Amino acid sequence: MFKSGYLIKTAIPASLLLLTLLFMSGCLRVYVDPGPNPATLKVSIKAAVPKDEVDSIKKHSFRSVTGPYWEWWVYRIDGKGVYQDLKPKGKGPERWKGAFSLDEGAVFLVQPGSYKVRLRVTAYLDYEIRGGDRAGITIKPVPIADWEEDIMLQAGPGGSQSFTKDFGVKIKHPEQYYF
Repeated sequence: MFKSGYLIKTAIPASLLLLTLLFMSGCLRVYVDPGPNPATLKVSIKAAVPKDEVDSIKKHSFRSVTGPYWEWWVYRIDGKGVYQDLKPKGKGPERWKGAFSLDEGAVFLVQPGSYKVRLRVTAYLDYEIRGGDRAGITIKPVPIADWEEDIMLQAGPGGSQSFTKDFGVKIKHPEQYYF
């Protein structure tokens, strides 16, 4: 049915390529192992960007602009400064949600102990860039607001901790987005 070497030459490289693409697109996340008896961290956040300023950016831009969109997650930072995703319990944070405000929560499984984790929230606009060096359309996400908050985690095996933060309304200097 298959010629000799078919799997090695075709199927295995194709599978590796697919896994690489999934990983790079964010569909396949790698999480910190929470261990056999994890604690939980419940995070509730609120943040917003001013509608009038975002509408002004869209109106005065030379490009097609959509959004705002939101992305947020909680990370453990290892000894080398590398961000490691905490594993959600259940669905996890909604991503790429178009709205002027964010009001969400999620529960994460964490290793018991005492250490710092970081909450990162970003609001961004998508700019449509046509032509240029490449044919077609490219979508470029441009952050318009960022928030970070360090959380000192102190939870025993099977324990839980909650964290709530209202970041308020913010936007980076809006005049820099008129392009």
